[in-house]
Amino acid sequence: MKSVPELPPLPSSTTDIEGHQVRDLADLVPELLQASAGYPLKFQVQVVLDDAPDEIRAKVEQIIDARLKSDTARPP
Repeated sequence: MKSVPELPPLPSSTTDIEGHQVRDLADLVPELLQASAGYPLKFQVQVVLDDAPDEIRAKVEQIIDARLKSDTARPP
């Protein structure tokens, strides 16, 4: 039986942004959706806290979980 070749990773755009730029990204979403021409567009967000104590990290994770992780079940 022939093995199926592994597909290359999908192209994506990656950049680092600061907290105050998140709203700028949100403002771009309608334009990005239009530019994607109906192809599924996903956003992968990573929140990084350099050298933050565990209790600060836990609080930030709790805030994100309470709002965003529950929203992922929402239909588009």
